[in-house]
Amino acid sequence: MGNHVPAVFESTQDAFLAWIASLGVSVWLVAPLLFVVWVAVLWSVKVLLYRKLTRISARTTSHVDDVILYALSKPLAFLVVGSGLLVVERILPAEGADRLMLIGFRLAVVLAGALFSDRLLCRFIDVYADTQPIFQSSRTIARGLSRTLVYALATFAVLDNLGISITPVLASLGVGSLAVALALKDTLANFFAGVQLVADRSVEVGQRVRIESGEEGVVARVGWRSTHIRTAADVLVIVPNSKLTESRITSYDRPTPALSITLEFGVHYDSDLAAVERVALETAREVLRTVPGGEPEAAPAFFCRSFAESAITCILVVRVRSFDVRVPLQHALIVQIQRRFREAGIVMPYPTRTVEFESEPAVQPEARAGRSPVA
Repeated sequence: MGNHVPAVFESTQDAFLAWIASLGVSVWLVAPLLFVVWVAVLWSVKVLLYRKLTRISARTTSHVDDVILYALSKPLAFLVVGSGLLVVERILPAEGADRLMLIGFRLAVVLAGALFSDRLLCRFIDVYADTQPIFQSSRTIARGLSRTLVYALATFAVLDNLGISITPVLASLGVGSLAVALALKDTLANFFAGVQLVADRSVEVGQRVRIESGEEGVVARVGWRSTHIRTAADVLVIVPNSKLTESRITSYDRPTPALSITLEFGVHYDSDLAAVERVALETAREVLRTVPGGEPEAAPAFFCRSFAESAITCILVVRVRSFDVRVPLQHALIVQIQRRFREAGIVMPYPTRTVEFESEPAVQPEARAGRSPVA
């Protein structure tokens, strides 16, 4: 009993035990009663203090105090119970009983610390997920890593307090980890690929991408094992993270959401190319002004590209504000260019091919049969 405290506390403890003995009451009867009273008093103080701090925190603009109060709410309960066990440990006469109470107090402190750290880190991730892209991309990976680290350290602390050497445990974990790594090779490859995607920010939630295998859509989620991509047809494509990190990724949102679209068409060889360019650019400017999503401040460009078999190939390049308006604006361009070309008399020919045969001199039937004509 009680050789873990300073002398002033030992004298108070001895005085208390002497007072209990003078009353003729068993210490085994007083210990549970003292535990209940101690926990009840501290619990009431905890509730009142927590309410007061919550009202103060509500008047501040920072999220830090809210996160700390949220993280403290449950761990404080463990500390209150653990302090009651420590008080009981100080008055119990049996060596085994007071040691058990001391172990219970230490375990309560370890659990309170682990729970506080876990709730603090996870709450910070949730609060700042909307402003920090690294958490926005995959909060589940960040939460899982933080929880694994916190509870692994808490487990080692519990084993140490129970008198179990963690050195053999660490050695066993090393051998076991090798076996698990071999058995879960693909799963671990996907996990670390997900960590790489989050750290490198190759893909982020809400980003429109196209991967090398052809799938195209908006990133809906970056998880432990896979990344979810929602296509334009509202189909969810699930890609393993290890495959995604090895794939060539095209991003339509970087460096900016604005992008260029190219419209290719052909005009007749007899067309006046200067008139074709003028009508095409006028039509493009009109469409960019009237169709939502166009960038009229970015001048369209016109180029003659090649001499094709049945037409001169031309391209028209315009800028749009985002990928989502690409198809509607391209539709408007095709409709308006066809109308304006018809009005201007510019012909866009069908694919045709002209085949010319060289004429041969007529052959007399006698010559064909090998006989000379009779005079």
